Amino acid sequence: MINLILGKIAAKSGDILFDDTNIKVLIENGGIPQFISWVPQEPVLFRDTIRNNLILGLDISEDRLMSVCKECSILEDINNLPDGFDTMLGDFGDNLSVGQKHRLGLARALLQDSPIIIIDEGTAGLDYETEQLIKNNIQKFCKDKIAIIITHSKDFIADDSIVYEVKDKKIAERLGKKFACLRS
Repeated sequence: MINLILGKIAAKSGDILFDDTNIKVLIENGGIPQFISWVPQEPVLFRDTIRNNLILGLDISEDRLMSVCKECSILEDINNLPDGFDTMLGDFGDNLSVGQKHRLGLARALLQDSPIIIIDEGTAGLDYETEQLIKNNIQKFCKDKIAIIITHSKDFIADDSIVYEVKDKKIAERLGKKFACLRS
């Protein structure tokens, strides 16, 4: 489903619309990045500074950068590094833990401020307390957005979510009200 939304594969039938615009048109015009922020299971990190990995060339204020990193429970980790935000990451962020990579990926997606955010197993490698903190902050940051969250963790699903359980490539169950979540 996510690959369809991101335009990585084409639908055999039907259309995917965003604001009454076919997603194919957005893809052809290079508009997907301005509408969708994506946190993949394995966040893509570049051999560059933490700051550059987070802002991706966008004009982000220092206050917003600090606030989002704090809300994603990564600010303290960054500040504990010898060069803070100027710390160089190794290939694929190999000098970070799995949990730190996921929190950086999440912070980067939230900094992009797109109307749609897709998070694929965004809390892998995190303890329960951090997972809950991030869940609450995602609800705060995404209150006016479409949030699609793929998770195996029932604890990560917000109480007022719409939950779609996917089994055998079909939607098996739909529950809840607000956020769209996919659970496999």
